[in-house]
Amino acid sequence: MANRKRVAIKRLRQSIALANLAYAQNPTSEAKASNLELPVVSSVLVVLRYVNRDGCNCWDVLLTLRSNHLRFHRGLVCLPGGKAEPGEGFVECALREAHEEIGLASTSVEVVGLAPPTMTLPKVCVWPVIAVLNKSVELKANPMEVRDVFWMPLSKFQELDAHRSPHHSFISMHYFDYTCPLTQSVYTVWGLTARLLILISSLAFQTVPQFSLCNSNQFNYSFLKKYFADESYMVQLLVSKL
Repeated sequence: MANRKRVAIKRLRQSIALANLAYAQNPTSEAKASNLELPVVSSVLVVLRYVNRDGCNCWDVLLTLRSNHLRFHRGLVCLPGGKAEPGEGFVECALREAHEEIGLASTSVEVVGLAPPTMTLPKVCVWPVIAVLNKSVELKANPMEVRDVFWMPLSKFQELDAHRSPHHSFISMHYFDYTCPLTQSVYTVWGLTARLLILISSLAFQTVPQFSLCNSNQFNYSFLKKYFADESYMVQLLVSKL
């Protein structure tokens, strides 16, 4: 399993590098905005663990359920992260926030790359820092910020059966429902977290989601639509870089 994990990490690094190259060559409003001086810059830590489940090796992603005491995003499923402090880099910010929120030590993960940024409202630039768990950890949620911590199969963000996209008059949204087999707790991942994990899962598995990536006026899906909607095109790009 250790050898397969190393191969999986290598493929993930290559996919991240390719995604950043493609993103830079295809500037969107988000890419342009990421180069501007924004009111708020933040990062999230996408922690992956390589596991064997039912005889298959796969990735899980670490998620948190936000506390109801918070002013913003209360009760939502999120990735650990937050606003960068003055002079703080994206990786340092993500690692610090993860330690504050769930007690994850920076030595417990290996940072493998920085995925292309995305924008939220109002004009917040979010940088996903992708890291792989390198040892067993005992996480402890900070009750002032986090109500629950759980692992979810990353493959769920590629599966049609786990996905729903109810129509809203103002935007197209992706929702993923998940029942934890250990606790039977039910979680719903949506919004920015869902958007980021669609991208990360596509990079990790080098596959295309089974569902349609709908465009909207508010959220720019042109990067994902171009590089993941056409499976043959994506595979050709990946093979040329491997």
